[in-house]
Amino acid sequence: IFAQEGLDVKFDFPKIKTHDKLLIIDREIVVIGSHNWTKAGLDGTQNEASVLIKSRAVAQKYLRYFYEYKWAEGPKERAEKRPQKRRRR
Repeated sequence: IFAQEGLDVKFDFPKIKTHDKLLIIDREIVVIGSHNWTKAGLDGTQNEASVLIKSRAVAQKYLRYFYEYKWAEGPKERAEKRPQKRRRR
């Protein structure tokens, strides 16, 4: 729905997930937290935490992080940069 309205919507690649939910409004307001943006997630019956930050500087840091790191590379390149898990013996 957001993309149909002309908003810039990005998703993680299927095998790489970002757990938090992030919304940046007008490059100035950041909403970030654990809430699912559904009726059940926002009706107060679940133990979730989110914050609203009104700061152009904070919004720019999040935008830079996602555009330069998360969305600029493909999944293969990002996977190669991840530390390897240690195998148990």
